[in-house]
Order: sequence, then C-alpha cells, then structure tokens
Amino acid sequence: MSRLKYVMSWASDFVCPGGDCGLTCCSSEWKINLIDSEIEEYKKLPGELGEMVREAVDFENKCLKCNGDKCALLDERGYCKMVYMGSEDLLSYTCSVFPRIEKKYGSFSEILVEILCPVVAKTLIEGTPIEWFEFTDDEGAESDPDDEYENTELLRYVRENVAEVINYKPGQYSAGKCYIVQNIFIKLRELVDTGRLNIDEVNNLLSEYAGIERIESIFNQCEQIDKMYSLKATEISRYLQLNDGEYVDLILKETYKEFTEIEGILHKWRDNPSLLTEVIDSYYGYIKKTYPLFAERYLSYLIVVGWINEKGVKFGERFLLRNVEKMLIDLCAMALFSQAGEVDERDMSVIVASIDRVMGRADSDAIEKLHKVLFSDIAPNDLVMKQMLLYVV
Repeated sequence: MSRLKYVMSWASDFVCPGGDCGLTCCSSEWKINLIDSEIEEYKKLPGELGEMVREAVDFENKCLKCNGDKCALLDERGYCKMVYMGSEDLLSYTCSVFPRIEKKYGSFSEILVEILCPVVAKTLIEGTPIEWFEFTDDEGAESDPDDEYENTELLRYVRENVAEVINYKPGQYSAGKCYIVQNIFIKLRELVDTGRLNIDEVNNLLSEYAGIERIESIFNQCEQIDKMYSLKATEISRYLQLNDGEYVDLILKETYKEFTEIEGILHKWRDNPSLLTEVIDSYYGYIKKTYPLFAERYLSYLIVVGWINEKGVKFGERFLLRNVEKMLIDLCAMALFSQAGEVDERDMSVIVASIDRVMGRADSDAIEKLHKVLFSDIAPNDLVMKQMLLYVV
C-alpha cells in the first residue's frame, strides 16, 4: 500500500563530512546495530576488505565493535575504512540513514533530521529555512491503524500556521516569536488533554495571533522584556544552582571534553548572577549580528520535532525541555564568547549537537525531576515568561 511522505529539506540536503566532522557519530556513544541481512553480507565479503569488516563485527550482539571511543572501522583521520576500501553501499542501515529519522503517522510519514549531528546544527545556525518535499512511496508500509494518530493532520495545520509567524520578518522579533510559539503550544496541549482538539477550537486559538497589527503589538512588547538581562541572568543562575549544580556537572561531564574552560566559567555565573548579566549584554548583540537567524530557526526546528511526533498523552512531552536545551546552548556559547570574544561556526555547531545529544540521552527520571523543579505549579502566562527568559537570545 502506498504511503505519503513529507521530507524535511534539511534531511534531503544532508551530506556526511566524514573525517572533517567536529563531533563524529562513529563513536562508542551509540551502539551501531546490524540486521541479519547485513551480517550475512559481511560474512561473504572477499579478501582483505572482508577480513577487516568481519574483525569489526560483534556477531553475538549483532553490532559493530569499538576501539576505545571510536567505531572499529574508523581510521585515524576519521574516515570509514569500509567506505573507502569498498563502497557506501556496504554501510549498515543505521549508518546510512543517520541522522535522518522517519516518523510514521497513520497514512503518512515525515522524514526528519536531528541537530545532534553538527552538520545539521550548522544548517540551523546558518539560518537555512525548513521546507517540505512531498512524494508517494508505493512500496511503503500499510497505514498504521492506531487511532492515537487521528489528529495529526490537524496538528500539521497548526504547525504550518505557527511557521508563518516564525518566518515573518526573518532575523527580527525572536522573543515575540518565542512567546507566541509557547502560548500556542500550551493551549494546544490543553486542547489535547481535555479532548477538545478540533478544527473550530484550533481556528479560535490561531485567531488570537491573526493579523500583522496584532502580531507586531506582541512582538514590540516582548522586545522590551527580552532586554531585561538581569532577569534572564537570575533565572538562568537559578537553573545552574539546582541540586548544587548537579545538572550543570552532568552537561559538562557528558559533553565538553574539548571545552574544559567552560566548567569554571559556569560555576562563577552560578554563584554570581551579576557577572552573567554583563556577559549576556555583550553576547546578545554579538549573536544577533553573527547568527541573526539562529533563534528563530531553533523555534522552527522545535515545532518540527515537538508537535506531532508523540502519541496521545505523550504529545509534546519534551517540548518545554527543548527550551532548557536552548538555554544550555546559549550558556556554553557565552562561556566561549567570554574567553575569546567570538564563537566560530564550527564550535557553535559542536555545542548545539553536543547539548542535543546530552538531552536526548538523559535519564527519563532525571528529566522528569528537572521538569518538575523548573516548571511545576506555574500558571500558563508565567510559564511562557519563564521560557522567554531562559532564551538568552
């Protein structure tokens, strides 16, 4: 049965840089699983190539082995030996599709790409807009009968309308765009929870943000709030202090082996928010000039990965935590900025990808605990304000 597929433009444009990658995925971070047909193919490979590949395969656990913290097939330059000694056709399914992911919703699918890869993160930082390409896969799987996906078309409709707001006057009003996205999400979440998600309720919700005059009024109010650097610093410092800095230490332990100077800087900001206020003031102007579309492209990515890719009661489960992720990205970038007066594109891409990996790997209990500490017992309007303040820019 045919399946309609929507392909995110970032996914169709992706090309792996191999040894030039700033944060390789060919590491012990992940288990590179193999399917039976791949294992059988590797068993039959002839000559030196076959011997090398078989030496790298863990046949018992059906995965590739690692040498230290790297895949056993990765050479010292960071290139896959199986590719340059053989061909890309030999790559496992896992290696050939990463960082793409297909999400299936009943009669259609979306093919996305994730920013845990620095190449994708670079696409975001550069401000490349997200577009969708549509095609029909005649060999696709049959439609998923799960009725928990019955509202996906309606949620796509909301997402398309929100994307128009985000893309209005590119490079401007990132705070206002964040405010509107957060408001719509929270109200959409309420509609889902109360079983009132229907076209009439959705159109009523969207009408609150219809018209240029209304949108620009919100944008202008939010611009004033966005410049309250001391409030931003206080809110961020509160995060840094959670559980005696436990969450900050987790980020540092898991992520920044090559950015060791960040640890001391974050600890200073945790203890003295006034120091953070000064850095936010200068960083804000720098990042707006150097990466003017970064904030709104992150919002665009947020609504792509956070709106309809979870079933029923899990709808948007990690949406709010994506904002914590953005705050952590800003924090680490600011730490580098405070040392060097700049954050080059490579380092910014590695920061984005690293933080996304950390948040993706985080223990679910720790994530739930963090969510409760940051966001429990907060009225919706206050919650939106908190999200805005966590966004440094």
